[in-house]
Amino acid sequence: MLGPDRLARVSAGAVVPEQVVDYVHSVAGSTPRMFGTCVGYLSGGALVLVGYPLDDPLDANGMAAAVDLALAAPEVERITVIGPGRPPQAPGSAATGQADGYLALPIPPPAPGPKLRTLLRRARRDAGVSFDRGYRPEHAALVRRYLDERPLSPGTRQIFLRLPDYLAASPDCLIVSARRPDGRLAAFAIGEFVSLSTAFFMFCFRDPGVASPGSADLALSGLLEEAGRRGQTRMNLGLGVSPGIRSFKAKWGAEPFLPYLETSWTPASRRPLRGVRQGAAVDVPMPRKSPARPGDRPGFWSSLREIIFGPPRLLDCIQVEVTSRCPGRCAYCPRTTRRADWVSRDMDLATFARLEPMLHRTGRVHLQGWGEPLLNPAFFDMAALARRAGCAVSTTTCGLCMDDVIAAGLVASGIDIAAFSFAGTDPESNRSRAGVDFDRVCDAIGRLAAAKAAQGADSPAIHLAYLLLASNLEAVRGLPALMRRLSVQGAVVSTLDYIAAPGMEADAYLPHETDKIAAAADVLEQTAAEAERLGRGFHFELPQASAPGTGCRENAARSLFVSADGLLSPCIYVNVPFDAPDPRRRVFGSIREEDPLAIWRKPEFRRFRDRVCGSDPDLPCRGCPKRFMG
Repeated sequence: MLGPDRLARVSAGAVVPEQVVDYVHSVAGSTPRMFGTCVGYLSGGALVLVGYPLDDPLDANGMAAAVDLALAAPEVERITVIGPGRPPQAPGSAATGQADGYLALPIPPPAPGPKLRTLLRRARRDAGVSFDRGYRPEHAALVRRYLDERPLSPGTRQIFLRLPDYLAASPDCLIVSARRPDGRLAAFAIGEFVSLSTAFFMFCFRDPGVASPGSADLALSGLLEEAGRRGQTRMNLGLGVSPGIRSFKAKWGAEPFLPYLETSWTPASRRPLRGVRQGAAVDVPMPRKSPARPGDRPGFWSSLREIIFGPPRLLDCIQVEVTSRCPGRCAYCPRTTRRADWVSRDMDLATFARLEPMLHRTGRVHLQGWGEPLLNPAFFDMAALARRAGCAVSTTTCGLCMDDVIAAGLVASGIDIAAFSFAGTDPESNRSRAGVDFDRVCDAIGRLAAAKAAQGADSPAIHLAYLLLASNLEAVRGLPALMRRLSVQGAVVSTLDYIAAPGMEADAYLPHETDKIAAAADVLEQTAAEAERLGRGFHFELPQASAPGTGCRENAARSLFVSADGLLSPCIYVNVPFDAPDPRRRVFGSIREEDPLAIWRKPEFRRFRDRVCGSDPDLPCRGCPKRFMG
């Protein structure tokens, strides 16, 4: 008899939503069973077989073998097969639905076209996005209004009415809500993230009387961001269904992923097949759920899942300050403006190893803080420890330390992203990065690309991390051409968030500076269009005065920062290595002295995170532009 471990493996390998067992069981109440490498759901004598084999969803032989097993089960009185094609066992009289197909987006998705960019920009001006686990009365009211206004089939109505059951049953689904500045719900989307490779755009609802054009796109963009943070490689957007829905998905660049055909018939006989092992198709018992009580220990299901798949990933990212040393003298960096107070130090490998319990609880480790990470001789050992813990690993470098040996080491390390810092697109516009020769950084990128080619490797992906300074706005227009010259596929543009000295506010973009932000948005939109024309990825975000300020782009609820001396903080901006008092400093413990998980769970650290996500953040967070990103 198969246990919950097999149940979890089905969902972990899901590529279509019907393989997400918690979803189907919650909305349909049917019992999951395995038939070879395909999952099916039995309700009474009716079986729905999901004919996409878990090891290869397009394996026609695997689907046919699963159908044979299902037909051999005496309790199956009627069978419906959904899969990439008509099963060969279906008689000529079988009912066949209209052919459709799942549409999917790669993660990260293609750069949005002009129409989508305009819609997203407008929606971000009118609404802010929040991430919720709970299904609130406002969500239920919007679903009820949708049901009242449309003549839907009983089956569809049942699915929508059971959404609360689904959300309660699936620990990996998430609601992205778009709200107007006055708090009214404009739209929300539900995403499922249980699969290791594929995220699912499950449902989306919008209030036509409140939502501006693009609100549904705004909610979808939030789900895509979450999938990227979790390391998933595609998002299944569901079936085409109708021209309007297909148009919505095509606007995002969605492409056909898997064909879909539904075939139903009543088997003529239930003779057991030769060679079919007794018990090859068995019930997968659903775990019983009871209301949680404070202080309860994890139940059998949670414990077993942890044994099989490892502990659940508590965090999206740990940013580790490998070193606070740097050869650069960037004008906007506190290391330059407060050199007399700066503490230069490397993290030792023993301190990094103290993170081991937390590494198993995070999806990504980013090896970079206030210094140049490649200066630390233990850099590659740290990357290896994080990789062995199952983490994706990335880094950001100024490029000055790059030589052929380090480039080859980066490729061999398994690091998936190496970003290179810029604040201009030629030597003159990049002069704020004093001590960091522009041409030398470009050469470093070339060396890393050559090392990838020599090893026949696809990773690390090479990105440009571009800091947009308001006084240097026009320089960003050269970024697409620079990417083409360096054969770099993507760039991420950020703004100055940490004001290192009085007067530097002029180079930042603060939420109330609407005219200044609008001017930058126009330039960035034009630059994004040029990048798209050249086939390059280009991502930027600017603060929005209309944003509610109840979130954190650093994702403080699911990330943390560890300084080179092992001090644990919510983010890099509240743990600057000064040997002087700093009123913005927030440190909750040292991993050299305490278990990092125990530090994370401290009540005072939890209160800090809760306040960041509410309307009363701690003092250092109140004016941070990252709380107001659209």
